[in-house]
Parts: sequence; structure tokens; C-alpha cells
Amino acid sequence: MRILLLTLIFYLTILPDQAEAESAFTILSNWNPEKTEWQTLKSYEELLRQNLPKDKFLVFGPSTIPTEHQFKMSTLGIFDFLFTQAHSIPDKEKAAFLLEIWPHRPADLRKTAFWQALEGHYNNKGLKILSAINSGNGYHLLLRSKPNFCSLEGAKISVPPPFDGFVEQLSGVPIKRNRTITQEDLKNDDLEGFFAPIREHSSLSWSKNVRFRTQPIGNINHLIFINLTKWNSLNEDDQQKIYTASLALENKIYALRKRRAGGFFADLQKKNIEAIDFCESQTGLLNEAFAKSLLELSSVRPSLLTDQLKQLIRIPHSKQ
Repeated sequence: MRILLLTLIFYLTILPDQAEAESAFTILSNWNPEKTEWQTLKSYEELLRQNLPKDKFLVFGPSTIPTEHQFKMSTLGIFDFLFTQAHSIPDKEKAAFLLEIWPHRPADLRKTAFWQALEGHYNNKGLKILSAINSGNGYHLLLRSKPNFCSLEGAKISVPPPFDGFVEQLSGVPIKRNRTITQEDLKNDDLEGFFAPIREHSSLSWSKNVRFRTQPIGNINHLIFINLTKWNSLNEDDQQKIYTASLALENKIYALRKRRAGGFFADLQKKNIEAIDFCESQTGLLNEAFAKSLLELSSVRPSLLTDQLKQLIRIPHSKQ
């Protein structure tokens, strides 16, 4: 009831002032303007403004709507666009999880059966995928001591859901957290390490609590959806312009990935956090374990995966 009331207030107070034209688009975001992810959304807005008529601008939804309700509001068409991340979608089939291990250009992804399966899945939910934005800045394991024998050997690792299965793949003990890591977490001597997005590391005093970091694991992917009914109501020219802007956003973020990652790594080096090989005898072990853990959560059938993903997860190639 509280969520519906907030939505009603949004339409009664914000939309009449900013969006008198019926063609204006409303958009929900997992992140508020203070978060770095908002810059991606602003870049998308600029690209849309360059391509669409002036009366088709974005109206940002209220940041007070909890993430777990945003997906449903978008499928119902209460809002037109949704900017989110795969593991933020309250979707029991977890179809988009495997995007977190896609290492290649987004344009290559669109040519695969994997992408077609994702499109079909979310079409059935009432949404169309416009962008799968691969930032290239994945995750790290940050550890207090070097691991032995290519395993976490029962070490307690702080991890956000849904990545607890990754720690279990490495014989570690996942300690689940539902928030950003705090200084109190870092002071917890029971924890041997942390699994977190690379971008979080610069904002905390990691060097006082951890001494080692693994190489990057997986990728961070953001998604932009549009309500399918809204999409089908648009003329072909506007559809093409939105699609063009969505592709341009993917390419822009992908091009920035190395520069962004370089800044994070330089910051960690200044804090004397040593980069290590988790397992010299099996260099791909971390990404393989990460991929397997996400495959177990995803509804995507192995037969629909790309050969690159099958190789990473050690699935034999199809003879088709």
C-alpha cells in the first residue's frame, strides 16, 4: 500500500509539472543520484535527447521506491523504463545472472542464442531488454592471508547474495550480507576475507584489514528495460532511435572499462594490497567457480550458452 501511495503521489505532483506531453518517458533506477551508477543513466538520457524529439524526454521516478518493487512496477507499465542489475531482479529463474560472466563486447552477445533466450524470457514478463551494459569492473576476493591448495578451506568469507554459492564452490564458508561493507565488517576477526565489487574497494580502508587480492572475477553488468506494451506502442522510427541510443550506451561504457579499472587497481596498490594468483596450477579456477555458481542459479539451459561460456564452465561443446 505504501508503494502504491508513493506512485500515486509521483504522478499527481511530479508528472503534471514536468511531463505534460503524453510521450514523455518515466524511468525507475536502482540507484539514487548520489551513486556512481547514476552517471551511466545520465549518459543514457543524453543519448536519448540527441536522438528523440524534444517532447520525448525522461522523467525520473522517485528514489523512495524499494528495489524489490521496481521490477514489478515496470512489468505492469506503471513506469516505462527500468535501470537495474541482474541480481537485483526478484526473478526466481535468475535468467540474467550469466551476464555477469560475459567477457566480450555487448554487440557480440546479441548474436547468440543466449541473448535470444534472455529476450524471450523477459518478453514473457512484459519487458524488452534495451541494453546489457558491461562495465568490465567485476569482483575481487580480498583476503587477510594467502590461500593454500587452490581452496578457501573453510575460511569465512563475507559475501552478498546471490554469490554465496561461489564461495561454497571454493570450499569456503559464506557469511551473507545484504549491504555495502562497513568498517565494522572489516574489524571482524572471524572473517578471513570479503567478496565485493571492485569499485567498493577504493572507499574503504582495506589495507588495514586485508593484505591480498585476487585477480578480477566476472563483470558488473547493468540492464535497461522498457515495458513491452510501451515499446510496441511506439512507431518504428522512435523504436529505432531508442535502440540506437541503447547500443551507443553499451559501447561507450565498454570503452571506458579499462581506464576505470586502472584507477581502482592503482588505488589498491597504493594501499599495499598485493595482487596474487589464487591457484597457479589452475589459473582460471576463480572464474570457472564463479560461472558454475551462477549457472546453478540461472534458468538458462546450457545448450543455449556460447562456446566461450561453455568452455569457461567446462561444459562440452554442442555438436549442433
